[in-house]
Amino acid sequence: KLGWTVGVNYQFDDRMGMFARYTAASRMPSLGNYITNAAAKPDTQTMDLGEVGFKFSSPLVDVYATGFWTKYNNVGFSNYRFDLETGASVSEARYADTQTFGLELETVIRPTTWFDLAGTVTFQEPKYKGLTYTDASGKLNDYDGNQLIRVPKFSLRVVPGVNLFNGALRLQAAIEHQGKRYVDTANSVRLPSYEAVNLSGRWQ
Repeated sequence: KLGWTVGVNYQFDDRMGMFARYTAASRMPSLGNYITNAAAKPDTQTMDLGEVGFKFSSPLVDVYATGFWTKYNNVGFSNYRFDLETGASVSEARYADTQTFGLELETVIRPTTWFDLAGTVTFQEPKYKGLTYTDASGKLNDYDGNQLIRVPKFSLRVVPGVNLFNGALRLQAAIEHQGKRYVDTANSVRLPSYEAVNLSGRWQ
């Protein structure tokens, strides 16, 4: 497979500019795709990724705003079907596409040499496309447009930090919020949103 990317950057001045990029990539099947099922015929996954953004940088503040779009083709997932004749649960390899539109905002504020504050916030709409299949009873299951598993629509990360002894010691806290997610393609089992705080230090 051929992977390629093309990008363009325009600077309004030394501190401010805009950029855009488009990427086509692929993921070849791995050995594990074959050894788990002798009859498996894994597809090559292809991805299309696009982004356009604005950037500003100064001694006081850095700001990046990026709108992005991703499309993954032939994403594999497992469907478990109950076999009425044998009474066993049968695993079937299925494929669907995904599409995500999103906006990511990043900033770093440096009001003094000993304190800085960084933040990242992401809004996105991660969805399945064409996720439909017929089960053993003949019922059509249509999950087209459902939210991608384990991918939240909203996430936030804020990192305040202090630099002491002329930068030899850095102490920081990473405060994270992850929005609700789902563990299954049917979006029937939801993981609630949560917060996490990580403290770290570095001596140089």
